[in-house]
Amino acid sequence: MARFWHEDIRMRHRAGSHRTIDRMVHSVQRSGHHPDGCDDADPGPRTPPGRHRLIELRNSPIGVDEAYAHVSAPELGGVTVFVGSVRPDRIARGVVEFLDYEAYAGVAELVIDKIAAEAEELFGAERTAVLHRVGRLSPGDLAVVTAAACGHRDAAFLACRYLIDEVKKRAPIWKREWAAGHGEWVLCAHGETGLHEEGPEHAYAHREDAVAP
Repeated sequence: MARFWHEDIRMRHRAGSHRTIDRMVHSVQRSGHHPDGCDDADPGPRTPPGRHRLIELRNSPIGVDEAYAHVSAPELGGVTVFVGSVRPDRIARGVVEFLDYEAYAGVAELVIDKIAAEAEELFGAERTAVLHRVGRLSPGDLAVVTAAACGHRDAAFLACRYLIDEVKKRAPIWKREWAAGHGEWVLCAHGETGLHEEGPEHAYAHREDAVAP
């Protein structure tokens, strides 16, 4: 079984990596083949869509073992796990002391569930997991864990990368950086800036891809 456990990966990706994922997605959409190089092999019975998705936002600790236990299965030879943790970055006001994560409860889970369904369709992921913290986190705390299990390693790498990239882009989850006694909401990938003034519902409602609660 192939496993990739990489803790404290910085959630910043080079443009070239995104282009690689985009090319693979487009190729899968055109051909209908999964990117594991084993289209001629008998994949065995497929799991009903959505049956093995673990999606949870919570204010208690998350971990690799929990995600891996959910996605692993004897018939799935490729398992990839991504872990993102809080960094003590140095910003204009000083060193980040802690972060506050806030999510649009009820909607964030719907968005992540849709992303997991896309990973199943695009890459043949049989089991997926996305665990994300909310509340206050200190440097070193795990903020997010994503996992994907497929028949082969190539698809597992791509599916797990798709999960974390799309969660970062699309899920209504925001963070506030605290340094020198002052907190500021970080401009997330999806670009809302009104969270600290009007709340997450207001900020998310102005997105073009917003999902109704």
